[in-house]
Amino acid sequence: MLTPRFGSPRSIPRGVALTVDLPVYDGDDLATVTAGTYTLYKGTTVQITGSIDAPIGTSAEYTYGATDLDDLPYDVDYREEWALTIGGQVLTLTRDASIVRQVLYPVVTAQDLLRLHSDLSQIDEESEYLNQIDEAWCQIISRLIGSGSYPQLVTNSYAFRSAHLYLALSLVAVNLSTTETGNTGHWTSLVKKYEDRYDLEWSRITLEYDTNSDGSPDTTQAAVPVFFTSGPAQRRWY
Repeated sequence: MLTPRFGSPRSIPRGVALTVDLPVYDGDDLATVTAGTYTLYKGTTVQITGSIDAPIGTSAEYTYGATDLDDLPYDVDYREEWALTIGGQVLTLTRDASIVRQVLYPVVTAQDLLRLHSDLSQIDEESEYLNQIDEAWCQIISRLIGSGSYPQLVTNSYAFRSAHLYLALSLVAVNLSTTETGNTGHWTSLVKKYEDRYDLEWSRITLEYDTNSDGSPDTTQAAVPVFFTSGPAQRRWY
């Protein structure tokens, strides 16, 4: 089964040269793309289109020049369409996209995890937990989008550091707990602890928000919205 791999809508910064890609897997391996076309739509109108680059053994790619998007407004209603030739058949895939002033980047690295857990340095391959750092960030971006926030409008990426750190550690603990015997091992005991700490840190986040995409924050909002019931409390008589 052919499966595209991406975790959220794409944020495409205006004014920089960059390469966007779309990995497509056939089982556990990258599918071989022999040709294809990339098209960027706003609504139903084509904004950018061109042939993709598909080096053998890599993802399909399309490269933007630094000025290609200068005439396009910052907005969230864009859509990528990838028409890829795989195994002699054309597979058309879509991904929502936004044209943005800036991309929200993570600030947690492997070194941050090592500061809390030096025993991670005993793992032969650092990539064993780098994957969990990446996955944690994907989940954070999805949670923001699911709550109605636009990640590209958040200007204080450092606000996510603690939540990202503890979510990554919870995923690392889940991964390492699978090698332990029983349910009382070192990493097994840390799974719930780090999940709870992640929830706590998320509840403390205050976003600095650039609502008009001018590059400067103009409002703040909590990552976890506060809901108020309407109307006065009802008095009960007994």
